[in-house]
Parts: sequence; C-alpha cells; structure tokens
Amino acid sequence: MLACVHQPNYLPWLGFFAKVARADVYLVMDNVQFSRNCWTNRVQVAGNGDPLWLTVPVRRGGLETPIADAEIDHTRDWVKQQRSTLEARYGRCQHFKAVYPELVQILEARPRRLVALNLPLIRWVMEACGISTRVVLGSELNATGKASELVVALCRAVGATAYLAGQGSVDYEDLALYERAGIRYQRQEFQHREYPQHGRAQFVAGLSVIDALFNVGVAGARQLLAAQLPAAGPCP
Repeated sequence: MLACVHQPNYLPWLGFFAKVARADVYLVMDNVQFSRNCWTNRVQVAGNGDPLWLTVPVRRGGLETPIADAEIDHTRDWVKQQRSTLEARYGRCQHFKAVYPELVQILEARPRRLVALNLPLIRWVMEACGISTRVVLGSELNATGKASELVVALCRAVGATAYLAGQGSVDYEDLALYERAGIRYQRQEFQHREYPQHGRAQFVAGLSVIDALFNVGVAGARQLLAAQLPAAGPCP
C-alpha cells in the first residue's frame, strides 16, 4: 500500500493532488506545529493580474499549536475579500460559473478551525477530479516523532509498505529509517503541464488548483492530473 503524507494546505496546487491521486492513502499531517503564513493558510492565484496571495487569517496561539487546533480569525471578513478577488480575477474564465458556487458554499461555512476549512476543500477537489484515495487524519493516529520519524510512524500506523515523497524532500529525509521499517521510499516526479489561462500571455505555474478549475474546468483538471499517473498505477 502506497501512502503520501502532507499537511492539509489551503486550496493547494495541482502537484499536491497529483501526489494524492497516485497514493492509496493520504495521511493528513495535522499533528505538527502550525507555521504562520505558510501553505497551510495561504495560496497564490493570478487570473488576469499578477500573482497574489489568498490568506486565511489565523488567531494567535501558543508556539506549539498543532495544525489540528489552529483557529481561523473571523474578526475580519476574509471570505468577502477573497470572493471579491476571485470574482475580479477569474469572473470571465470559461468555467468560473460552473465551479465557483461550490467553492463559495464551503468558504461560507466559516468553520472555527483551519483544518475544518481546508479538508472539505481538498475533498471537494478530490471528488470533482475522481480521486478516491483514502484520507486519514494524523491527529487520530498514535504516531510520534519528528521529520522522517513521524512520517515512518504514520505509514506504519496504517500498514503502508511504500511512501511517496514530494519533490526535493530526499535532501532532508533519513532514508535509512524507511529501509529499517521496511517501507519503500519513492519520490514524486511532477511535471507541471501548461494549460490556457484566461487573460494571460505567459503561463504561471504553481498556482492554486482553482486556477486550473476556472480555466479548463473539472474535465480539464482531471486530464492534467491523469497525465501524471504512472501506467501501472499505485504500487501494491
């Protein structure tokens, strides 16, 4: 069984979903410390202008606050601000009207905790793109450790025999830990394919998945992700 481990990021990029699509189980690393203004609570979009950040404000907590406990700061209407930005930047995209209402419905739920916003958004994209990978919260597993130790513990907790790591992670991973645990280490090789971006002459990579959904629709996003899957599928 192939597992991937990743923090529950806010409306993440296509590479995130390509990794989840390849795995049999996505282990949500919500049991690590929340870092302010990282991909967990912000992401870049562009549309018909320069790339900018969509940020979910998070209440200040202790230095050791895990992602699972991070609370959204609703004292300012960040949802209204983001809706205004998305409508201005992407309103004329071909698939905006088909995709936007479901996105707004999740944003307008305004949950107290960040993970209660991010996970429904991730599941929404997974369902739309036909990704049936099982999702397991790290905070619900009895797994401890730091860095590679924690990843190995999470994989062992669900019986994973292989781990799909992100690009560049091999530089700071302790590969010997995986070998001793009998977990085969694999690295994602994501190649960001270009797609038409409304109002842009030059393609911008690395944006939120909603950029692809607004521009090429659900079917187009599925094709972009399918192009990243190996012919043999996930490892047994």
